[in-house]
Amino acid sequence: MPPKRPNRLAVFLGKITRNIALDYYDYHTAQKRGGIMLELLSELTECVVDWNEPSHDLEAKETAESINRFLKQQGRLNRMIFVRRYWYVDSISDIAERFQISESRVKSSLFRTRKKLRQFLEAEGVVI
Repeated sequence: MPPKRPNRLAVFLGKITRNIALDYYDYHTAQKRGGIMLELLSELTECVVDWNEPSHDLEAKETAESINRFLKQQGRLNRMIFVRRYWYVDSISDIAERFQISESRVKSSLFRTRKKLRQFLEAEGVVI
């Protein structure tokens, strides 16, 4: 358990589960040296700061809150596509199959959502 009791246990457990899954994925794809995670991070570098640097802790929290506000403003399908890609690390083809849409529509949706996210973060004054 963290030093401070989490407000929502389900969110806390979800984050732990996600981190364990990412560690498991990293372990099993180590010889590929990053693979899809590097691809995903490169897609998002135009929108967000590098959250791994200690000096960006406060900025990372602010950015996460801003991204949550941004996603709440998006349409259901665009939000679900974005979350499936960048939270669950689904491939473009898996997302297209899940929502029964074309891969090009998924790519377009992600591109447009990233562009809107960047504009939203700039308007919020989040350091990019």
